[in-house]
Amino acid sequence: MRSKCCRFGILCAICVLPIVQSCREKREKNFLLFPEKEQFVSKTTDTIPLGENLILMGNINQCLSLSDTSFLVTDGQHVVVYGMDGRQLAVVSERGHARNEYVNVGAMYASSRYIYLWCNMTLKLLQFTPDGEFVGKYDGPDKAISKFVVQDDSLVYYCVTGRDDYLLNVYDLKNGKLLEEAGELDNEDIMLFFNNHSGALALWHDEVLFMPPSRMDLMSMRGAQYSGVVGTVADKDFSCAEVKTNPRDEVDIDIREVYDYLLKNSMVAGMYADDTLLCIMTETGEFHPQKDTLQTAGRNLNLFFLGKGYKPLRAVRAGYPVGTSCYYYYHSCLYVLLNRPDTGKYEILKYQVG
Repeated sequence: MRSKCCRFGILCAICVLPIVQSCREKREKNFLLFPEKEQFVSKTTDTIPLGENLILMGNINQCLSLSDTSFLVTDGQHVVVYGMDGRQLAVVSERGHARNEYVNVGAMYASSRYIYLWCNMTLKLLQFTPDGEFVGKYDGPDKAISKFVVQDDSLVYYCVTGRDDYLLNVYDLKNGKLLEEAGELDNEDIMLFFNNHSGALALWHDEVLFMPPSRMDLMSMRGAQYSGVVGTVADKDFSCAEVKTNPRDEVDIDIREVYDYLLKNSMVAGMYADDTLLCIMTETGEFHPQKDTLQTAGRNLNLFFLGKGYKPLRAVRAGYPVGTSCYYYYHSCLYVLLNRPDTGKYEILKYQVG
């Protein structure tokens, strides 16, 4: 009888241990607590009209910084380097099936040395110098990519667009194989991935940091080693409604339902890193559709700045300009690319955030 009791006690201890461990993990969740958001007055320090002296652009859907003097934009069909005076400086290759060409650019990344373009039709990664000179071409993973970074010209960390069970994948460029998968996707993430700006990914020193679209959990990878959630940004304004069924299981997904979800829910929208700080960008509040455009008065763009050791420094809330196509943060400035509803012309608004 005593032996049975001992065995029963051991069994109970084994069963209870995961529950206790789970509770401990929840209690020890590292919340990154920021001061109250500063209301950023939407007064631009500069407005830069985009010229078309080299090539005519279509609907620009992505932009990113190259340096203090230039930035990169794409409409999927063309990739152009612009100077901060709004002049086109270089066209990066062109559409086609040659070794140095792309069919449709789905995502871009710029390191200190190279520009990388992901062609979502041929599933190839193209590498160029900042001047647009072709360097190389790599076979990529057989998946749709929304964001990516390249480390040491060999490892690609990429976020998928909902057709996967994991948020981040690590791919070995030289050997052409998948090394690791990390970060679970939930139904809300999959729904928000219909907006190709959703989610966040950045290379900070030797660490890759990423966040899902629907949660403010900051996750870390070092090499191909997943470190888990290193902190959760606390923001009372950030909320996403529950999505009860997996959108991937829908035979005929209702696009109007997806559109409505994107308009009404918050979203993690991007991440920027330099030598001293990490900037996480989110959108909160709601859009309100009108006849010809979206009313953005109820939508906010939020920036959270973290220092070494993920130390919260400050948080900023800004308005969301009508006609916003995309935006990025670089060296104390927020850049918002607008397609002006009144003229149909593109321009960059530059805000000094500090």
